Amino acid sequence: MIDNLFDAIYTDYNACARLKAAITSLHPQQAKQGTALPYGVYELITATSILRLGSQNEELVIQFNLFCDDRAEVMAAYEALDAVYHGCSLTVSGYHFVEMKREVVFMPDSGVENVWQCTVRYKVFMTKN
Repeated sequence: MIDNLFDAIYTDYNACARLKAAITSLHPQQAKQGTALPYGVYELITATSILRLGSQNEELVIQFNLFCDDRAEVMAAYEALDAVYHGCSLTVSGYHFVEMKREVVFMPDSGVENVWQCTVRYKVFMTKN
């Protein structure tokens, strides 16, 4: 399930020229040390299975961390990311209803001088075929 969801997230990233221009690479879990800015990382935070009215449903939280050279660049990256994923309906193998909704956005200190970070969490709802 997670691999299929991660594939769908990357497919949508790869299909959006605006997002690819804003973050030039997107990585599951972590980027290699020395990855050129701007880039993004996405990861699973939580996953819950729910049986509802005979349907197997999954509720997950996916977090994106965007890293850029300056505040304006990280805000443009956030706006491009949110335009793709907030309210989107992903195509995930094995699931017939997949929807992402933004939960929270925050800008923590990256801990690295001259690197700006924006963290965005999305709740994902999926119903198994």
